[in-house]
Amino acid sequence: MFITSVNPETTRGVDSSHRGGRPGFVRVLDKSKLVWGDYHGKGMFQVLGNTLICDKVGVAFVDFERGHTLQVTGSLRVVWVDPADGIDGSPRVCILSVSRWLYTEYVSAFHWRFLALSSHPPLLVDPPL
Repeated sequence: MFITSVNPETTRGVDSSHRGGRPGFVRVLDKSKLVWGDYHGKGMFQVLGNTLICDKVGVAFVDFERGHTLQVTGSLRVVWVDPADGIDGSPRVCILSVSRWLYTEYVSAFHWRFLALSSHPPLLVDPPL
């Protein structure tokens, strides 16, 4: 998935980042909430830092094989926890309160073939919510 946040206090405060994981790493809590564990990436915390000032984010889920997308907007809350209490051992839990979503089929003429899962994403150790 790709997540975009903004810091309206600066002229260059937009950040978009990739968040990846094994299938199922984003969980549906209910009809208006998504949750996932956030892991150490490049260590700059731009998306998460922006949400301290403005909690509005956009998230895009891309089906690269078929060219479909799911775009979700809403408010993001990041909760710092002990990794033993986080989702799949993550020190941060991201909770997205969904305000709107848009599913579009065949939005991209480009398609990619799935080859294999990366060996880097953490294993999903928690049961689905």
